[in-house]
Amino acid sequence: MKSLLLAASLAAGALASPIARHFKSGWTKIEAGALPPAPTVHGLRTDLGQPARAAYNVVTHIYLTRQAYRLYASRYDCGELARYIGGIQANRPSTDEPTNVIAGSYDEDIPFENPWSQLVPELRHFWDYRKGRTEGFAGYDSSVDRAYKYFTGGFGYNGRYDDGWSHGGQRGAGAVALYKSGNKALAFWYLGHASHLLEDLSVPAHALLWPHPVRGVDAYETFIGKRVSGWPALDGEPVERFNTLYDLFLRTGQVSAGFDAGYGPGPMEGVDGTRDRGRRRAEGFPRPALLQEESVLIPLAIRRIAALFRLFYAQVDHAPPTVSLRVLRRGRRARLTALARDAQSGVDRRGFRFQYRLLGTRPWREASAGPTGPVRYLPLRPQAAYAFRVRAVDSVGNAAYSPIVVSLPRTRPALLAVR
Repeated sequence: MKSLLLAASLAAGALASPIARHFKSGWTKIEAGALPPAPTVHGLRTDLGQPARAAYNVVTHIYLTRQAYRLYASRYDCGELARYIGGIQANRPSTDEPTNVIAGSYDEDIPFENPWSQLVPELRHFWDYRKGRTEGFAGYDSSVDRAYKYFTGGFGYNGRYDDGWSHGGQRGAGAVALYKSGNKALAFWYLGHASHLLEDLSVPAHALLWPHPVRGVDAYETFIGKRVSGWPALDGEPVERFNTLYDLFLRTGQVSAGFDAGYGPGPMEGVDGTRDRGRRRAEGFPRPALLQEESVLIPLAIRRIAALFRLFYAQVDHAPPTVSLRVLRRGRRARLTALARDAQSGVDRRGFRFQYRLLGTRPWREASAGPTGPVRYLPLRPQAAYAFRVRAVDSVGNAAYSPIVVSLPRTRPALLAVR
């Protein structure tokens, strides 16, 4: 026992360097508390259909992940996520590239398809933020702590290394380090696993530690598993930005924990949400109540996974976009067209800032009140000479200006002859 404690102490002292090496500031550490006892499950009905790991559950995740990618790609253009997101074929990940984001979101529910080779990974898919910084279900790892380990390669939210992480026995070989070393396919597969965990936290049962090992024990999760084709497209919406994984998970759990979990009104049939306070359970989760719940939580899950993509890129993308500008001047108006590309996180389609100035003057003027799309029309003085430039930004805020373009007024040949 003493040797184990000594080893843990030495390991804890060595953990700051991998975290500092792979992450920006803001990844706050806390001291881990003692583990709760082994799990016990009481009061669950066992005659409600297929196991929770049946197709309806994992299919939900791959479609949520795909919808989140659509949202992200609708806002950020020309990024590499298009290559690594993965496809869906017959309600399963496409087999062309087995390691991608969608495959990871699917595999997180599959036995042995994780670095720990765990038979029942779902036991680590819970987190009640009210009970502690990393309080999972019945002593198992919490979803937020597990997500940190996917990013770091076994280092949890508290900075401690999980000896069960088995990626070749190498510490720090998580999504961030793998990406930086060039193994992007595996990095994005791990990102898909983390996506699954965040998607689960958008389900009240996962935020309230309500176990649901068989279908029907949680009314909401069973309900949404049948409705993947009817979810809204959020294309074009802004993508939220979070500074830490913890904040992203916390803000998600705070919303989902507001709704009741379970399947009925009895004391052993569910858990009250922080806002519902048993109202939905008392009603027996009627369809209108489930539809209203879905209208909040499905867009929440899609938006937060898109935000997770953005958070991941904040750790690995430090290069600005390449930007150029085309100016077409006709009479009293100029058409300004920005051409920008970012090979990693993608260019913000609505993040262009066009600027102009009269030649011979110093201050640049904004062509619009705020960021805009890649095309802008600008009124001009017909006989004035102008300089133009445009600023583009990628999904994590790296920015660059185009080279300056000078536009001279066109003068008629007759006037030239007179001069």
